[in-house]
Amino acid sequence: MTKVALSGASGNMGRILRTELQKRGVDLRSAGGRNPLVPLHEGEDIMHGDLRDPAVVDRLLNGVDVLIHLAGTSVERPLPEIIENNLVGLYQVYEGLRRNKVRRVIFASSNHAFGMHSVKDKLKL
Repeated sequence: MTKVALSGASGNMGRILRTELQKRGVDLRSAGGRNPLVPLHEGEDIMHGDLRDPAVVDRLLNGVDVLIHLAGTSVERPLPEIIENNLVGLYQVYEGLRRNKVRRVIFASSNHAFGMHSVKDKLKL
């Protein structure tokens, strides 16, 4: 069976995807950042940590075949924190993929990459 790691499991997209993957019986290891994960069932493989830390990344990726990478810091945070978490964190994740020989990655993002805008905002095309 394919082992899947899910980063950003405590975020909006991550919570939904984690629940769906669990329902489908996927062998899943979920990692959350700021918000602690509550187990969906007894024995669930969950962890908490900072993806800027190579040891945390190795713990997430050890023995997995696929990473679904959803973790990231919103643009609503201070700029130095955004840069540190998103760029350094992503670098550590990709180095961890190499070290752990994970060959498949699914990367996704959300509106948090751009921030929230009011309905009145108009796109100039």
